[in-house]
Amino acid sequence: LSDTELRAMFAETGPDFSAECCPGATLDDLAAQAIALFRERWGKKTRDERKLQWTDEQTLFDAELLINGGVTYAALILFGTRAALGRRLAQAELVFEYRSSEASGPAADREEYREGFFLWQDAI
Repeated sequence: LSDTELRAMFAETGPDFSAECCPGATLDDLAAQAIALFRERWGKKTRDERKLQWTDEQTLFDAELLINGGVTYAALILFGTRAALGRRLAQAELVFEYRSSEASGPAADREEYREGFFLWQDAI
């Protein structure tokens, strides 16, 4: 791409869908173990052991994933339970397929993930 095309592409802006609150979503839609893993890794990365003592709500608030008490779409994508994603973000899933050749047909191996990223990220 040319410099002009790159500048035009970077100048495109719009609302950040993931930062918006998901209507009807609550803290019950999020998996506590996923938030705990995030908090642990965040504390380790920043070398701030105080983070390890935070509640789930404080963790989400400080990570800007809880806005005025509302759960954001980003929080659902990162920490949502399978049931919550099915109700609130039905299209949110990741599918990995392995094929041993370029030929069409069923995959030799297939993995589907339909819950928050922190619930399955170690599997990949």
